[in-house]
Order: sequence, then C-alpha cells, then structure tokens
Amino acid sequence: MTCRKILCCSNGVSKFEILHSRIMVSQGVTAITLLSVPMCMPLQEDGFSCVPRCVKMIFMFVQNTYQNCIVPDFDIEKIGKIVKTMAEGTLPEDVLELNKVREVSRAVPSIEFEHKPKLHALVDLITEIDDRQPPIVWIWSSHDKNQRRKFHHAVVVTGVENGRIYYNDPIFGKKDEEKNDFLAKWHDEDTVLV
Repeated sequence: MTCRKILCCSNGVSKFEILHSRIMVSQGVTAITLLSVPMCMPLQEDGFSCVPRCVKMIFMFVQNTYQNCIVPDFDIEKIGKIVKTMAEGTLPEDVLELNKVREVSRAVPSIEFEHKPKLHALVDLITEIDDRQPPIVWIWSSHDKNQRRKFHHAVVVTGVENGRIYYNDPIFGKKDEEKNDFLAKWHDEDTVLV
C-alpha cells in the first residue's frame, strides 16, 4: 500500500496517512459511549485551523477528565506553529512535532501522537471512545446544506450511541449525525483517524 500525505484544509488535497493520539492512564476504564470533550471557543473562522483546534480539544478533555493532571495550556496559534499549520492545512506527520515539545512529553497522564497508516472502520471509533481517547478524524464537510462546496475538515469524535455519531466540529460546534451519513463523509476521506 502506498501512503500519501494528508492535508486538512479547504482546497481538496489527497490524503491517506493516519495518526493516533494516545492518552495513557494507569487506572482501569470502563466502556462508555459519550465523552465530555469541551469545544474550543470561539468557533473556527478561518479555513485551516481545524487540526490545532482539535488538538486543543484533546488537551482540554484530558485537563477536565483526570485529577491532578499536567496538560499543556497552549493557545491555537502556538499549536498551529508547532504542527506547522499553513493556509493549505496541516500535514499529519507535522502533528508528531507535538511529541517533541517538553510540555507535551511531560504531560500527566501522558499524551502521545502516533502515526499509523491504516484504513479504519466504525469499530476503531468505538474502540477509541471506549478507551477514553477521543479520535480526531478527517471528513468531507460543507458550509451549505446542498453540499456544493465541500472541503477536507478535522473533527473530534465524542461518541457513538443509538445509531448516531457525536462529534465536536471546530466550525459548527457540537453535532451528531446518523451513523451512515457520518461514515459516508469519513469514508470519502479514506477513514483518516488521529
């Protein structure tokens, strides 16, 4: 299988590499279907900062979920600089730059971004949610209901329940969609998962 680069952006660049974020905790965790992932406010107004905003949501989730944790309190601009976000978007291998930052490498619980090329399925989303690791996924999105102007976009999946997928969208806020509708948007993006 040949891997290509992924860009999360508004100009329609091809993609196929996959990243995972791992939040390692020593205590046992029971399966859950909905995670309380805070939105990154204000909502995104540009066409390129969805990945830094999703990373910020992961940091805020860890901060709000675990007691006595130490998590970076970076603003969107700083995250964007670390992951080399440009007007064209963010390359997934550049998200790995976060692992080199002292505040991230010393986070408690540990937070690590991993790069694993692989096609993913619904079961992978459920596994990530059950492991209390909200995944960042790339989908085809649109500003209008007729889906005329589609663009690559990253969102944080927060749950899978009753045939619906719940997610935080940096542009539109908290959303949920019928499972098959969401999966169609995700599969159009080669099932990219961070």
